[in-house]
Amino acid sequence: GNALCDRVLLDEGVLPLESVTVHSLPIDIVPLDSDVLSMERPEVLRRVTVDGLPSDSITAVARSLVTLQDCGGPVRRIQALGPMAEAVLARTMAMRVEDHAAEQDHHQDQG
Repeated sequence: GNALCDRVLLDEGVLPLESVTVHSLPIDIVPLDSDVLSMERPEVLRRVTVDGLPSDSITAVARSLVTLQDCGGPVRRIQALGPMAEAVLARTMAMRVEDHAAEQDHHQDQG
């Protein structure tokens, strides 16, 4: 938690500095290599095998991809291989459309 982060920052000489503010950043995706990201959710594969395509897992992956694009910009080419990837891609695109519609509604309410 925060105590561990504070300890590492102290050990590295970053803290205590008045100009440093520490914030939490929930990270759903962990980079494993320059072109490989992982959500480190081993239970998803079992649930897909046993339950079919679990919508909560698809939504979680899609939300992480939307967040990643919000931080780093839109991905120009998205490729989905297999039924789960196709379901994630469809949900990701639907979320982008929903988010865009919500932004438009918000701007209309203000104007």
